[in-house]
Amino acid sequence: MAAKDKGMVIMISAMISREFGWGIYITKEQLETINAMRLGQAYRDSESAKAKRGTAIKSLLTCSPIIREFEYGSKGEGYWSYEHRVIQLEDCIDCLKVLYPQYDFVFLLDHSCGQDQQREDGLNTGKMSKTFGGRQKILRDMAIKQENGYLGPFKRTLKVGDVQTMRFQSTDEGLFWMTPEEKEQNRKDIIIHTKTKIRKYTKDELRGFLEAKGVFVKGNLSALHSTCQQNGIVIKEKKNKVIEGWEGKAKGMLQVLWERGFVNTAEGEKKAYQNYSIKGYNDQFGNHRPETSLKELMSSCKDFVEEEMMLQSIAHDLGVRVDRTPKYHCELAGECIEYAWACSKNKYRSLLLENKRGKENFVSSIRSCISREHITRERAQKFAKREGGTLWDITCCTNNSQTRIAAERTAAAAAAAAKMRQSCLSNWSKW
Repeated sequence: MAAKDKGMVIMISAMISREFGWGIYITKEQLETINAMRLGQAYRDSESAKAKRGTAIKSLLTCSPIIREFEYGSKGEGYWSYEHRVIQLEDCIDCLKVLYPQYDFVFLLDHSCGQDQQREDGLNTGKMSKTFGGRQKILRDMAIKQENGYLGPFKRTLKVGDVQTMRFQSTDEGLFWMTPEEKEQNRKDIIIHTKTKIRKYTKDELRGFLEAKGVFVKGNLSALHSTCQQNGIVIKEKKNKVIEGWEGKAKGMLQVLWERGFVNTAEGEKKAYQNYSIKGYNDQFGNHRPETSLKELMSSCKDFVEEEMMLQSIAHDLGVRVDRTPKYHCELAGECIEYAWACSKNKYRSLLLENKRGKENFVSSIRSCISREHITRERAQKFAKREGGTLWDITCCTNNSQTRIAAERTAAAAAAAAKMRQSCLSNWSKW
């Protein structure tokens, strides 16, 4: 087979289920009903829709979005990303809610990079620094739901039922390791008028300036710079140097953990500041001490462990559930879709090369290999049976519980996987 970068390539994003088979057939009349429901509505993730379609308003569907063809590459439609996935997901949800309002829907997705994108204000230690301010993101406020997993054994300022803010408020006392005098001295930003620096605007800022003028543009930073210059928009600013104060800034991991009671201040607040770092310290024998790592302490908190991905959060708002299949087990990917891909690729390899030459023949060959006539409902159900019950045990749990269940069933999963591989080899010719 030719490499992916040789010639035209079509990527397929599709969904399969044992109830409906490969995709879902939608009649013209049903499509009209779906479009009438979508008329004038905006996508839940409006920024993704604007980035890929230039507007947040939903367009009319001309065919079923359950199976999406995507000509990727710099000369095609670009490269498949989270934005494409979330738009397709909402299009699918719109169709399913109109066609089958009596059902509850669960979408099983794997851990590809586009589907793993986090919420802008999502709970992620990678977005946090040790102390306040800087370039770290300001995460959303968090409710302390229970003692276990939310609060630590040391002195704390929070209790069950409280809401922890991730940004310093004007009524806050400030950083716990500072003296009262230091807290007041470092409360506000200090502007140094004798020193200046030049800062380039970010992509989001430039896109906001353009949208304010009614200009919507796609592309990378260079494309945004070019469009801004054409519309008389400056791409950088000159500003005075600022020494940050803590008021109104992101708290940082050390302050957040101290408020929750995970920071030991028995030797004093100043000493506590020195005893913790992002990665933690080693003891005298070179062994890592996880109790000194702010990242490990923060990551072990229950709300951080159970944090939903962007797709999961949007799906929840739309009234459906998105669950994740286990990592490193393609044979267990949602409803065994990998077997369907193998089936379609096997047919494509069997086609004569002369019947695949030329764009029209190539596209026609692809569509015949991924058609519902080839991947029938009965065949999809047989693929789903290959999971041997293992998938059901795992996907009925929350994403957070998958690791625990996988650990409990390691031997059983390994045996099931071996059985499936043997079955796959022995029945390959029957596909």
